[in-house]
Parts: sequence; C-alpha cells; structure tokens
Amino acid sequence: MGKILLRQSLILPRNLTGIRRGMGDGGWGIGAPICTSLVLPRNLTGRQVRFQITPPKTKPLFILILLLFSISLSAAWGETIIEQVAGGGFFVETHPAEAKVFIDGLERGRTPLFAGDLAPGTHTILITKDYYENWERRLSFPASGRLNLLIDLTPARGQLRLKLLDGGTEKPLPADGALSLEIFVDNTLYPYSADSAGLVLLLPEGQRTVFVRLFGYEETRKSVHIEKGRSLDLQFTLQPATLRLETLKANRSVFNPRNEGNLGVLTLNFAVSAPGFATLSVYAEDGALIFTDDVYDEGDGGRDPAAAFTRRNQKAVWAGKTGEGGGAGDKTPDGIYRLKLELRPPDDTAAAPDDDADSKSRWGELMVRVDSRAEIFPLSIQRAKSGLAHAEFTRTLPEGSFQFEGALLAGQFSAGETAFSSLPFSFAARFAPLSSLEIAGAVNITPQFADSHQKALIGAALSAKKELRRSASGTAAAIPGIALGVSYGWINGASDTEAGLSAGVSLNSAFSWELPAGFALLFSPALLWTGKDGYPAEPAPRLDLAGGILFHHAWVVAGLSLRALCAFTTPPPLSISAEVHLYPPPSNFVFGALANCKIVETDARFSFGITAGFIF
Repeated sequence: MGKILLRQSLILPRNLTGIRRGMGDGGWGIGAPICTSLVLPRNLTGRQVRFQITPPKTKPLFILILLLFSISLSAAWGETIIEQVAGGGFFVETHPAEAKVFIDGLERGRTPLFAGDLAPGTHTILITKDYYENWERRLSFPASGRLNLLIDLTPARGQLRLKLLDGGTEKPLPADGALSLEIFVDNTLYPYSADSAGLVLLLPEGQRTVFVRLFGYEETRKSVHIEKGRSLDLQFTLQPATLRLETLKANRSVFNPRNEGNLGVLTLNFAVSAPGFATLSVYAEDGALIFTDDVYDEGDGGRDPAAAFTRRNQKAVWAGKTGEGGGAGDKTPDGIYRLKLELRPPDDTAAAPDDDADSKSRWGELMVRVDSRAEIFPLSIQRAKSGLAHAEFTRTLPEGSFQFEGALLAGQFSAGETAFSSLPFSFAARFAPLSSLEIAGAVNITPQFADSHQKALIGAALSAKKELRRSASGTAAAIPGIALGVSYGWINGASDTEAGLSAGVSLNSAFSWELPAGFALLFSPALLWTGKDGYPAEPAPRLDLAGGILFHHAWVVAGLSLRALCAFTTPPPLSISAEVHLYPPPSNFVFGALANCKIVETDARFSFGITAGFIF
C-alpha cells in the first residue's frame, strides 16, 4: 500500500507554547506510531493547528476514528485555522473577504493579504470588518517557515425584542405557545426565544427586514437597524386576517386508486390565512358531482365538524372513490376529474357563491387524471436497473414517483473466502421525471475485513430506461411489453460487484409477458462492453442474458431470476436469485429479503441479504 497523507486539524489545550511532542511512543496517538514530532508556535490557546500524518501502515479503522475526532473538535471550537508551511512571511485569508489587517497597530491592507517582510518573533494581529467582531491574537512567527491564517469572522450581533399586539383589541398577543408564529429576517426563517416581556432575537448588525406571520393575522414587515451590543424594542400591530386560500397543490397529477395504501391516495396540500372550514368536491368530466367531504383541521386528531382550522397548513385527501362524507364508495374509472376546494368562515353555514366578491379568494380548483395503468410497486434496483435482482422489467414508475432502497449482503462471494469476511452494502434509487421514462442510480460498497491492506471495492452506476410498449395485463398476450435503455458503471479495479453491478457501457433491452394471477415472464438481453474502472477493455461486447418470473399481488412482490454473462471464450458464470419485497399499507416503507447462488465453473457460492427503503 502506498503512502497516505492525511491533512487534519488539532485543537490545542491552553498553556501549550512552543511544544515539540512525539506522536506515538507514549505521546499523543491512536494505535501504532504515526509520525515523529509536531512543532507548535507559541501562544496558541484553544485554536486549531493543521498538521500532516504519514502512517506507515494505515488501517481503515484508525482513519475513521481520526476523521471523526477532528470533525467533532472543529465543530466545537470555531473556524480559525493556523498552518505552518515552508517558505517565509505571513498570509491571512478571511470569510468574508475585504477585512482590514493590522500588525502591531499598523494597517497593512485588506484580506486576502500576504506580508513577506514580517520579522521573526511575537506580533499582535488585529482583523476588523464592519458588522463583524474584531479578531485579535498574539502569534509567534518562526525564523523559517510561513504562517497561514484562515479565519471565519463572527458576525457582530445586537438584540431585538418584539412585542405583538392584536390590531382589533390592542391587547398583547401571547408570546409563548404560538406554534404557528413564524419570524423571518431578510427572508430567512429565524429562531427566537420568548419571555414574559415578549420575543427575543439575536440578529447580525446592520439594516434588517423583519417579517412576522401568525395564523389568523395579516402578514406584517418592518425595517430595523441593529447595532452591536445594543437592545432594541420593536412593536408589531397585527390586523386580523380575512379567510382566504393562499396555496393549493396536489401530491400527484396522475394517480391510481387501485394502488396499495398511501400510493393510491391523492393528497391536496393547501394553506389558509385564518380559522374556517373547507369542503372538497370532485366532479367528473361531464360536470356530475361524484364525491364530497368536509375537511377537518390538520391539528385536530378527530373528525369534529365544530373544530375550525387552527394552523396555516392543511390537507385534504381523496382515495379515488365516489360517495359523500368520506364513505367507502366505488372506485372511479379512468378519466380527468376536477377537484374543487371551498372555504367558509366559522360564522357561515354554507359556502358563498363563486361569483361573490368576498369568496373569490376562498376556493381553488385542480385537474387530476385517474389512470389504472399508473401502478406503483417496488422492484430491485441494486444494479441501477429496475426489475428483479438479475432481470430487468419493462415497466417504469408513473411520472413524479420515486423509490429508494438500501441493501446489506452476507455470505461467500469468492473461492476460498470465509463467510462474513466482507459485508457488501448498497444504496440505490429510481425516479420518473417524465411519463414512460425512468432514471436509476446505485452505489455498491464492499469493505474488506480479512485483509486491511486490500482496499474496499466501490462501484457506481447510472441508467435510463424508456418503456415503449406495455403488455396487456392479466392476459396471455403474445406481444410482449418492450423497453430499451442504456447504462454506465464504474468500479475501482474490478469488473463487477457482489450486488451484480457491472463496469462498462451497456445497451439494454427488456421484454415482459404479463400473465393472469399477477405473474409476469421477464427476458432482458443486453450488450455489455465491460472493463475495470468503467473503461471498456474489450473491443467486442459480451452478451448479458437474464430472465425470470415475477409475481405481484396486493402489497407483495416476489420473483426468481437468473443471469449469464457470456464471454464466448470461457464458460459463463451463472447467477440465480430469489427475492421478496413487502410494502404493507398504509405506509410507504418497503422491506425485503433475497438469496443468491453464483456458479463459476464447478464452484457454487451462496449469499443472502436484506433490503429496506420507501416508495412514493
């Protein structure tokens, strides 16, 4: 294994000045000795010093501990870094830049700044910038070597105390317990604390715009100038808001009520300005009313018709059924539907007419499409190809849907290897940006526990699949579903991973015959220009043959698949996998298990794994 250089930071305790301390041999260190000495400038207390580590035989566990140690210390002690490098002089850089630099009381310029004429010894460094705290230290500069100083300046802050008044009653509004209160400073949501006198914010010095939003009141904003170290009182008089619909969005533009659990439900997310009630109505293409239901406060655990909205963000749900009052009616046929959400104030018993001037802002409409072909169910995606473990399926997710999956494998993966000598794991995702188009990606990692000198195997792949034709579901149609795609994989120093991801460029095709009772036959031949590190090493492609049988019913997906990668010069290795995926309603979580057998000539290797993820 070659030399490893780690550039890390160390936080120095107080009273360490000009110390030379051995790393290892009883000094600071973790595990084996890692370097011979560390030279520290004088007068550095509670600050960071960067140094280099050159371990002769670095172990992955040591690296991980050291990185976590450094990161945790950096987060705890600020963002000042002092570094001694070869050369001479002094260099300082700040964030933000253009800060004034004073050395021993004399202004030398603005950052970033290099001073090459600084004499060795102790000097006082002062850095100032408007609206930021001054940074001042006494540093010891060596006779040989250059000091680099990197500083994140701390914004100077002042205190703002807010008092909120009800514009209708002129009475103070309670400062505590207001879950719906939001305070924005310069368009950024800002944290605040509350006491008996009002709200307290610590804000950066300078001109600020404060914006207050409280449910039931009109939004109000004011400009204020914050001064360092000073407290300023500011009063907001909030006027009661009229009820209006501020936003209305659906989680899907196309949905299938026959999907399981939440996957077969349409959710309307909307925002209201004040307390009130709402009614959701659904109309068919011919204008007939097919569904109506009252919408209850999102903050209320029950269905209380007397409970008006108590917060801004609300939601309404339609399960794609006909009926009234949320009853379990018939599922609607495919088609375009108009969803209308109507608000009414607490003192109204019915919604006002649409042409009423006051009610125009109290209703909104959306158009959605019900499509029974928009089926959502999980598939294996650890190879960056969706389907079974080895055979690609022609189907794509509906537009806007996505799936994420993680997997952990165990077993014997190569000849002479003992079980659990490595635990390959992977992360994968797929999503559909457009109808009938799916993008998938995967990362496979195989750590090595038996030999610490052997580097971990890391692979990544990306693919695109276009569904050209869908097989007629539930029939023994002779014409199959068809999909075409392309993929690219990269693996460090290998041609494939234990999860089946292959390095190189692949042109993919998939065919499927969907049979009665939820079964489907899969066949997915591909041409693979394979090679290590993702670069094709052979002029002629290999024939990648895969097939399987898939079963899908309710919230269960299972299957058996096999794959043979034909090189035409040696017997192809044969991989066989059995798998099951469960996504019990109403949640969107997916759990699964799989078992693999890889046959290379006369050698059979067995492994198993578990998967977990979610689908939307």
